[in-house]
Amino acid sequence: MDVLIRRETAADLDGVRHANRLAFGQDDEARLVDALRGGGHARLSLVAEKDRRVVGHVLFSDLPIVTRAGTVPALALAPLAVLPECQNRGVGSALVRRGLEVCKEEGHRIVVVVGHPRFYRRFGFSSELAARLESPFSAGDSFMAVELAPGALAELAGRVVYPPPFEPAQEVHRLALLVLDGAFAVCRLPNTSSLPPWAAAGGFFSLTRTADELSVVCAEAAVPDGVRCERGWRCLRVAGTIDFSVVGVLAALTAALAGAGVSVFAISTFDTDYLLVKDNDLAAALAAFRRAGHVVQGGA
Repeated sequence: MDVLIRRETAADLDGVRHANRLAFGQDDEARLVDALRGGGHARLSLVAEKDRRVVGHVLFSDLPIVTRAGTVPALALAPLAVLPECQNRGVGSALVRRGLEVCKEEGHRIVVVVGHPRFYRRFGFSSELAARLESPFSAGDSFMAVELAPGALAELAGRVVYPPPFEPAQEVHRLALLVLDGAFAVCRLPNTSSLPPWAAAGGFFSLTRTADELSVVCAEAAVPDGVRCERGWRCLRVAGTIDFSVVGVLAALTAALAGAGVSVFAISTFDTDYLLVKDNDLAAALAAFRRAGHVVQGGA
């Protein structure tokens, strides 16, 4: 079937909802697309057009992979919808093929999908590439990934974090965060240094000694001249006390920041977690947390 594959426009929204509603026989996928788009999670939305009518649609949205070394950006392909009368005529394949091309052109390296192996393998997806990725869905061979950049998944192991609109399919932590007053600095001293008395100034500070360094996080104003440090950090505290058995708290927060392109410095204590972001990123960080459903008190 000869169709035009192009980017979605505002004029297509009703047609996209219609295609998803008819393709899946329910409203869930149409609502999912609206929520991903409205929440700022969508990265690429393509439609298939025939005779000025939307006959198919595919969406690629943020899917951070949380690893021990940090967060790796990736995309989720979902949903893919084709009107029933246009199915099995190459429309879905055209959408996926062009979508992967555009994602690659835009610098994305990894795409993950939950779908029929027979269909998605023709585009390079495989469960083997996703074998070291942990998913909230029990999908077996249907959980697949493709590398848009050679080696992007080599030795990569971690947990994929779907955006909140994919609820209730996965459990998502809703957290309350408090923005601490003042600016902070992250300092590096020789590992043989004694604990500096200036570090304890202010209500929050952290000292970590390793074989390589003494790391100090403290009020920026307390740091003497000449100390090697990175200034201009703001600090957020996860409210309340987090039990040690709770899984995924930091992942839920860092995934929201990764989706907004905000770097983070995290500190965990016996009771809770603290996240530091640069002052010029604070507004973006707070907006990302709120989009993800978290409650933020204080700050911008």
